[in-house]
Amino acid sequence: MNHKRHTVIYGLYAQIACAIGLTILLTLGVLWYAVYKQDEVIQHNYAELVERSLKDDLGELVYLTNANSYWDESYHNLVEEINLEWANKHLGQEFAYANGLSEIIFLHEDLKSYYEITGSKNRQISFLEEGHLNPSLRLEINYLVEQVVNRQPETATSGSFVSHQGKLFAISVGEIYPDSYEANPSFLRKGKGYLLLVKEFDFNSINPLVKYLGLNNLTFSPLN
Repeated sequence: MNHKRHTVIYGLYAQIACAIGLTILLTLGVLWYAVYKQDEVIQHNYAELVERSLKDDLGELVYLTNANSYWDESYHNLVEEINLEWANKHLGQEFAYANGLSEIIFLHEDLKSYYEITGSKNRQISFLEEGHLNPSLRLEINYLVEQVVNRQPETATSGSFVSHQGKLFAISVGEIYPDSYEANPSFLRKGKGYLLLVKEFDFNSINPLVKYLGLNNLTFSPLN
């Protein structure tokens, strides 16, 4: 009798132990899933913050391009003639450094010839190759030019992100107009030109953090 009673008691203990073990496993599973989902949400939120920050930078670059392309001085000194002294003073190294730019390029109407106003002293990658735009970048820049030529002079700018030689760049193109055009719409321009501003983003130093934040899942689109 005692043997049977012990067997029943041991069986009950075993069932209770199994139930407790199962409960612990389920609890741990739920906690793990909750933490995993929370990490996913945090990762997604941080990725959105990084993406939004980069797009804000692009918006500021477009605004900067507009301020320097829709300007009488730029038109007179970059389109009507190439005034090197003026270009180096107003769009030179100091301008590039102050605005974090890696390259500033003036493109003629045909987009084949150019005048490179300046570039960062530490620049290692250029958008130019043997005196012309790098062929791998021409398609994107042509697209931006197509956007700006159909706009009013005061809004004839556009920007986008491009990947070039393993680096991420924000670029902005503005068609150069004299701002007096608005007061005198009958003014006939003597030529066309485009101002191209380039800003490099270097993620190498924060690559582990970038991966954790989900930067690989970011998508970049033109700012029209």
